[in-house]
Amino acid sequence: MTLIPGIDMNLASSLSVGVLLVLYPLIAYVKWYIGTPSMKVGAILLIAGFSLIVISYLMLPLYGVKLSIPVDYYADHSWRLPVFLSGFGLMIIFLNVHFNSKIINYIAGSTVAVYLISAYPSLTVLAVDMLKDPISLWSVALAVVLIFIVCVIADCARRAIFAVTIDRNKGRLFDRFWALLESSSIVQKILKMSA
Repeated sequence: MTLIPGIDMNLASSLSVGVLLVLYPLIAYVKWYIGTPSMKVGAILLIAGFSLIVISYLMLPLYGVKLSIPVDYYADHSWRLPVFLSGFGLMIIFLNVHFNSKIINYIAGSTVAVYLISAYPSLTVLAVDMLKDPISLWSVALAVVLIFIVCVIADCARRAIFAVTIDRNKGRLFDRFWALLESSSIVQKILKMSA
């Protein structure tokens, strides 16, 4: 339905629940009843999704004004069919790829930190302000890669600091903290009451 201009599922007001109700049943059905689709299916979905996005970016600047459709209409939200096809295709492709790499695993260990750092509102505003107008696809891609690299480096620094401080003697800091708590008279009373 999202390919038809003017039909909006209006999920923006209830983004998390609405998108979950749209996407989860489809993904769960495939996972439970079909199993992992083949690499070929993933490639077809990925190519179809990206093709629809590219076509929309080529056609909407010409016809979008007449139809009152913004240029990024088909690529602006995760529930739009082209974005869903691309994401689902990528997921299928990577479900079929199996490999181990210490470097990739190390970087993957920083992805939550990258999200937490980049999702901080002040840093998001700063990152957007760094982009100059007009914003091109290449400048956005470069900004995303640079932000990812800076956040991974920050997390590597955090790991290094933790390695020489907190993680140096695993459990030692907790044991000291627990010993301090146990020596407290309030904790002694609580422990006596629970025994």
